[in-house]
Amino acid sequence: MLCLHVLCCCWASCDAVCAAGYEQCQGKLLRLLERLVYLREVTADYTYYGIASPWLQAKVLRTLQYFPSPEGTAAQRQLHDVLVAIFNSCAETGKSSTVNKTNAQHAILFEAISLILALDCSKDLLASSVTTLGRFLSVKEPNIRYLALENLTRLALVPEVLESITPHQGTILGNLKDPDVSIRRRALDLLFTMCDGGSAVEVVEELVKYLTVADFGMREELVLKICILAEKFAPNVQWYVDVVLALLERAGDFCNDDIWHRVVQLITNNEGSQAYAASQVVEVLGRGASHEALMCMAAYVIGEYGRLIKSQVPTLDQFRLLHERFPTLSSTTKGLLLTAYLKMLLSDPGNEALKSEVTDVFSRYSRQLDPELQQRSAEYLVRTAPCLVECTSPLHQPTMYSWVDTAVLMGSTLTCCDSTGPSVIRLLPLTDLVLIPCPPFHRCWPRIPAQLQPAMCCQCLNGKAGSQHC
Repeated sequence: MLCLHVLCCCWASCDAVCAAGYEQCQGKLLRLLERLVYLREVTADYTYYGIASPWLQAKVLRTLQYFPSPEGTAAQRQLHDVLVAIFNSCAETGKSSTVNKTNAQHAILFEAISLILALDCSKDLLASSVTTLGRFLSVKEPNIRYLALENLTRLALVPEVLESITPHQGTILGNLKDPDVSIRRRALDLLFTMCDGGSAVEVVEELVKYLTVADFGMREELVLKICILAEKFAPNVQWYVDVVLALLERAGDFCNDDIWHRVVQLITNNEGSQAYAASQVVEVLGRGASHEALMCMAAYVIGEYGRLIKSQVPTLDQFRLLHERFPTLSSTTKGLLLTAYLKMLLSDPGNEALKSEVTDVFSRYSRQLDPELQQRSAEYLVRTAPCLVECTSPLHQPTMYSWVDTAVLMGSTLTCCDSTGPSVIRLLPLTDLVLIPCPPFHRCWPRIPAQLQPAMCCQCLNGKAGSQHC
């Protein structure tokens, strides 16, 4: 027995050991375990609170995990009976037992459960493991609850026992509110692992509620797990939209761009959910939510599909809901909102009040130092109210143009030159913005400060498209 004890100690101290060459030891370990559990053939010096050498039992159970399942019916039956005896012994441990005896018994039990998982034992042993661990979820001792949650998470990966874990879902949810953060994390891992199509809706809704009181250190992981479960088990697109909006509203700072990108993709590909998504986004904005990721999603959804609900929420009200949060947002999000404003205006061109407010925003931000916002605003402003350009030339009559590329001018005139002489371009009305076509073969630079020239070009409007003087 001393040699086996030394062998068990060596194996139990290793993370991974190859059992090749030691196959004959498996039978000896099984007989040793049987003597300890059934016959208790140890002296009083090795008996701990009525348990025969609990340390050796735990080490033998750990060592057996490095061997494959026993070959032969007799050996398998022997192992099965020993494990059943361990479960029965643990079940007989009453409230009157001392802490030391309970700890020793639990050490043996958890090693037995690990052995059951390692050897893929029979279903009745797996069911006994779930039943025993389920009782531990409600004990006061935090260490026992932690180990129960950890082992149930491993058991939840076995499809045959997943259904038997589901009845403990309420108790597991209760452990999310435990003062010990390690228990809360294990409970979250277990809920994520055990979730399936039948329980997904309830689990996700409970996790979303828990999100508002969860530790900040857990929120990013919690958001990620909710998103994975919601997308994997969503019964319909509308429910998925509700879940993502709840996440963006309650924990938008912990949601990365991939989350709102994905929901936007689903909305775009499902026409039946577009009006619903727009109405839900407006409702969330009405409650005061303003996280960056939420505003990015709102900019796209309202800009594209706000027209579908303008009978319930006027376009002007949609615009104001978005724009009241505009000053606090990042430059990237502001760019998305500016695009949304243009889409809203184009979807409701007869709304003069909306046109006035949107045009004012474009005009104001066309003079911003941020080049992205300046370019967007300048181009969108011309789309809303195109400038008319009059070109005069010594050889040609004035011609009116109204589009395409953008030039930012320091004054009200430009000069283009070709072989026939200078052409003067006057902006009507006076403004800082003009859109002028730029054909591929005929370009000339306006006479403006040199530092602005690389970003601008204009068409010589004399009709000499083939001129080489530009």
